[in-house]
Amino acid sequence: LLTTIVAAAFIALAAGTAVAQPKPDETEAAIRAALKAYRSGQRLEAKAEMERAAGLIDQSVTQRLPDFLPKPLDGWSIDEAEASSSALSASRSYSKGAQRVRISITGDMRVLTAMAFLIVDPAQAREAGAKLIQVKGNAALMTSDGQIQVLVANRFLVIAEGESSDGIKGAFLEQIDIQSLSKL
Repeated sequence: LLTTIVAAAFIALAAGTAVAQPKPDETEAAIRAALKAYRSGQRLEAKAEMERAAGLIDQSVTQRLPDFLPKPLDGWSIDEAEASSSALSASRSYSKGAQRVRISITGDMRVLTAMAFLIVDPAQAREAGAKLIQVKGNAALMTSDGQIQVLVANRFLVIAEGESSDGIKGAFLEQIDIQSLSKL
């Protein structure tokens, strides 16, 4: 099983060479070390090296996530983007007068699992006070408090929330390059 995971990691690494990685040689070295340890029967060492490689990949993805946050709409100001590799997320706040919008992108599997459950079970979404919508061809939820949650390639959740109209939140979401984000 680990050999399959390592092979998939090598393929993903080779296919994702356009993604800025903090230290590509370090990531590749960790994957090679995991395979070497696995082949020599050192299962715990192999696991530790794979976890290190996964952490480096998470770090690389987290460094790229702020690039996908939308630019401000005309007349809006922005705060500095925040990113967290432990939560595999990035976010930024936007403001114009009394209006506030926060856009977040996360790859946290716990959050994605909960969202996917609501999307595949519309009755549960309705019971939770949400309605299913589409944003740029992607399944999305609009919660009763006006939060818009967009599922991207079953790997990322983009959230627009704050004190502003749904139309404004939608305008911010429309600026996100969903197709490129889905390839990250």
